[in-house]
Amino acid sequence: MSVSGFLRLCVIATVVILGSGANAQPPEELTINDTITLQAGETRIFHFDQSVNQVDIIDPIVEVKPQSDRTFTFHANGAGSTIMTAYKDREVAYRARIVVEGHLVKIYGQGRPQHGHDYEIGGYASYLCTRTGCGRANPDVVRGPDRVTITEDAKGNVQAVQKEYR
Repeated sequence: MSVSGFLRLCVIATVVILGSGANAQPPEELTINDTITLQAGETRIFHFDQSVNQVDIIDPIVEVKPQSDRTFTFHANGAGSTIMTAYKDREVAYRARIVVEGHLVKIYGQGRPQHGHDYEIGGYASYLCTRTGCGRANPDVVRGPDRVTITEDAKGNVQAVQKEYR
């Protein structure tokens, strides 16, 4: 091959290499068809059809712990939305959007001003609120009293306990 033929081949190769980058298309957005909805603080267990050796969560609003190669526990830490991708041998086995609804709302002002203070002394009531309404943060937990008064005798023995719920 002559020098001019070699140069012509180098020029053609350079044009092909540089030209292919100019025609690159923007990335195509993947459509995620499945959505898993959790409430803040909720824990659920999911079972995959095939064994999975890695689960990635983009935003750490959900904590994932493996129970086996097919069963994983999901715990929702906070409200928001993220994408979960499950892999089997570096191939995507499953992909879903995870939506964690609810944010904790504390309603204060359950008490009354006491001891010369201008602020209210008392607890708060916790609620988890979504876009459609609010409910008790944990309906299994019975709310404690807002105020407890213990009366003792001179020897320190408890005479009476009064619990006040507001």
